[in-house]
Amino acid sequence: MICPASLKHQWAQELQRFAGRAALIVGGNKSRRAAQYANNHPCKIVTYDALRMDLPLIQGWAPDALIVDEAQRVKNWNTQAARALKRLDSRFVAVLTGTPLENRLEELLSIVQVVDRHRLGPTWRFLDQHRIYDDSGHVVGYRNLQTISATLAPILIRRRKADVLSQLPERSDKFYWVPLTPEQRAIHEENAETVVRLNSKWRRYGYLSDKEFQILRACLQTMRMVCNSTWLIGRGRDYGNKVPEMLEVLWTRCCKTRRPRWCCSASGWARTNWCPPRLRRAA
Repeated sequence: MICPASLKHQWAQELQRFAGRAALIVGGNKSRRAAQYANNHPCKIVTYDALRMDLPLIQGWAPDALIVDEAQRVKNWNTQAARALKRLDSRFVAVLTGTPLENRLEELLSIVQVVDRHRLGPTWRFLDQHRIYDDSGHVVGYRNLQTISATLAPILIRRRKADVLSQLPERSDKFYWVPLTPEQRAIHEENAETVVRLNSKWRRYGYLSDKEFQILRACLQTMRMVCNSTWLIGRGRDYGNKVPEMLEVLWTRCCKTRRPRWCCSASGWARTNWCPPRLRRAA
């Protein structure tokens, strides 16, 4: 099993749950990993980073079956992980991804080659058959895509959300409304004034310069981020009510009841990695 490091323990749990098999999670220093690859354990879980470093060891192990999760990690054929993965020789290969591919045939080709390197034929011929070029040689579109679907049909299982929705548990949404602190509100209103001014200009003249568009996007982004915390926009201080509210919810639902639960926090901003230390201190 090849997967991101963040999913290795989850995969171990799912294999135990559905297959009744314990998995060996490969990790540690190089000598320890070498011993783990040499172990005759029937199921091993390896991260993409370990794959890149340990390819000779994995090739010596020669797994009979290979499962690749989050396969969009290898959509770029020129990455070390993609090149290493395609050098593994397994009789059975399953590739899993829930991330839609962008409009680039090279990404589809790279992922398909993990399963069957000959399925779509030589790269140069495949791209030439399906790309549309302009007079200067730039790719402006694609053609004959239906033939690709037919070629992939024997090896591709596609599931849309509507196909599996009935198999999923009911979703429960609960909203917690928290007020902005005075510090957050001051920054929010300052940027809102700029947004209103630029929006009025757009409505009046139907035109904004590239610089004005950049300012507009920056102000809207700042308004969104400051609703989480002033720390996100680099003001050096953490003013915001979301984390205290989240701590209260976690305390009420997890700690008081003494029931084990999973907690997942997702954000589109890298600087929100300040949350986990605060949560650990609170715990």
